[in-house]
Amino acid sequence: DLPVPTTPFVGRRRHFRRLTSRLTRSGIRLVTITGLGGAGKTRLALEAARAVATHFQHGVYHVPLDDVSTLEGLWARIIDSLAIPQADHSSTPRAIFAHLRRKNVLLLLDGFEQLVGFSFWIGELLSRTESLRLLITSRHALDLHAEYALPIDGLGRDQAIESPAYQLFIQSARRRVPGYTPAPEETAAVLEIVELVQGLPLALELAGAWVDLLSPVEINARLRSGLRHLSHPTADRPSRQHSLWAVFDSSFRLLSEAEQSAAVRLRVMAETFTPAAALGVAECDPPVLRRLLQSSLVQRGDDGRLSIHSLVRQFLTERAGEMGLDLTLLESDYAAYYLAWVAGQGRALRLEMSAAAVQQLMREWWHVERAWWLAVAAGRADLLDAAIDLLIYFEARAAWLEGVAFFRATQERIPAASLRLRARLDEAQAILA
Repeated sequence: DLPVPTTPFVGRRRHFRRLTSRLTRSGIRLVTITGLGGAGKTRLALEAARAVATHFQHGVYHVPLDDVSTLEGLWARIIDSLAIPQADHSSTPRAIFAHLRRKNVLLLLDGFEQLVGFSFWIGELLSRTESLRLLITSRHALDLHAEYALPIDGLGRDQAIESPAYQLFIQSARRRVPGYTPAPEETAAVLEIVELVQGLPLALELAGAWVDLLSPVEINARLRSGLRHLSHPTADRPSRQHSLWAVFDSSFRLLSEAEQSAAVRLRVMAETFTPAAALGVAECDPPVLRRLLQSSLVQRGDDGRLSIHSLVRQFLTERAGEMGLDLTLLESDYAAYYLAWVAGQGRALRLEMSAAAVQQLMREWWHVERAWWLAVAAGRADLLDAAIDLLIYFEARAAWLEGVAFFRATQERIPAASLRLRARLDEAQAILA
């Protein structure tokens, strides 16, 4: 009962092994593949379900849910997929529970994000059956006790033209132009596309589908100019996957107003960041941040740090403009958070030099430096004055001349009227010198 793919399975071997292991391990009955729209969740789920089919005596069933948004629709789609006799429909949930009670079945619920409000019933389905296993694909985790989440992101981009991400672009292009191979001068543009979309499969397929009309350089330019400019409607793909904008917008619309506001505020985070920084910059409570993580708009790495996909940031930037939000003000809030943080770190390190604290400062230096120059550009002498103790970053690294150059460059870019700040910068340079 599984759809047969029309394209090769590319670049998910590690996730495939982990997923098949979980589906066949005793005691695991619910696995959720999470990730951004277009990350390849369905394809991975189908490949894994096909591989473990012999472990399920009573079959493997695919239940597509792209167009389902009600509990009644969920039950109806499951009944149709399982071919439960029409006479049993009078009490739909009980009919499903009774049908599956003692059956050794793997049920693939594909595209569950619009139904996460009904996650309770997934737990109920498991509690009413003995051997049922569920494999679910969703942009949002279900947040159930029995759930084993498997987050996925973009395809690998290492090894340049040998990478899975590059090869997927070429495969997509060859469906439009048989035998397509980029000219030597175009290869760099394709690699830029691969890096820009961070290996997101749908983005690579949408981009590759335009090679019959546009060069890789032109595709790259269109992608950078706006997500709405890169679309490719097809009859066998849901409308919400016809463009990258539609993919991200369908996830964004599932968020509450507070969650949408927090997501837009986090658009300034261009590198990995800590949960504490996310809460500070987004000005939100932990439950809101958890919801953004569950939606896959914000992702958590193995090291515990958070990140936002570059295309999601681009979408959130465009969204912020449409919502009438002042992007300069958002950047100012970002600068205020990190410069206040580094001011506290500097004062603490003056009292006690700690290797761990220095390492933490070095991990966050990308954000601190960016915040500093944003404050310089905005003329925020108050923020710069308060954060002058970041000079300890240069002292701890024995990078004295680098620090002198840093503060001198600052001095050259601030107004002459900022007398107190200029004096503090003189003092910092003297200490380092």
